[in-house]
Amino acid sequence: MAVVGGTTSAAAGALARDAYRHSARREQPSRAGELTTARVAVALFGTVGIVLAVTAQGHSAGFLAQLATTVAASTVAPALLYTFYWSRYNRTGLLWTVYGGASLSVGLYLFSSAVSGSPTALVPAADFAWFGQSNPAAISVPAAFLLGWAGSVVGRRRAGGTPAAGEDPPDTDMLLLTGRLPASVTYRRR
Repeated sequence: MAVVGGTTSAAAGALARDAYRHSARREQPSRAGELTTARVAVALFGTVGIVLAVTAQGHSAGFLAQLATTVAASTVAPALLYTFYWSRYNRTGLLWTVYGGASLSVGLYLFSSAVSGSPTALVPAADFAWFGQSNPAAISVPAAFLLGWAGSVVGRRRAGGTPAAGEDPPDTDMLLLTGRLPASVTYRRR
């Protein structure tokens, strides 16, 4: 129960802080509005968590643990390794790594034999598995590394060979570690 409470609180706090401030960018965000957004987010995430828990009742928790490990290996590992060891890794590469790795790992997992098509699957009665492996990490992790490299190359070319605002390696490090760009960087949406 403590894990559910902590996860719900963290998700609601992130949503209230990031989404509310993003939507209220033109005007000064109020504490009351942010608190209301946090309360709605807690109710939303709590409801989704309860529905998922009731749905997964009686099924193996190993499925969820394996999914979480695969998604983390496909998103966090490439992003951290590129950030620490490749100076040309930029914001575009980071976004391609995170979104591409997460989408690929979840997508492959949903169509694997861990979800359907085998007696030990999450949904053993259905058979919509076209991905032969039960764990797609062997495909999604290298693909996430490749996406990070390709995104960094595309981001650098789009900026004309020089890093764009927010794509300088120290700026990317600050964005990864704090969630914010330095005050000296002005960021424009494309």
